Amino acid sequence: MTGIHWLIWLVVGLFVTITSTKLGGKLTMFLWVGILFIVIGIGKLAYKMLTAPKESHKGHAPQVHKTTHHEVHNGPKRYCPKCGSQAIVHDNYCKHCGMRLR
Repeated sequence: MTGIHWLIWLVVGLFVTITSTKLGGKLTMFLWVGILFIVIGIGKLAYKMLTAPKESHKGHAPQVHKTTHHEVHNGPKRYCPKCGSQAIVHDNYCKHCGMRLR
């Protein structure tokens, strides 16, 4: 259930609910299944919005570049003056933002 996108739950739920309503009263179970799918889709959307990291609107914070094992153990380091990410002394360009270092 966690692998299915919330929009899929919502669209399938709406389709099943509308179709079962149009076809008549004998499809009451499908009506309830469609409503359940809609509720799950809305719940997944709400969970996604509540657990999403908050973005700052005051300005763009510098993005943190995660260094790999290869980058950490490759000799002396320096930092990019534009984005602040770590670079190896012999690098000509920043691997994160592309700024020329030499």
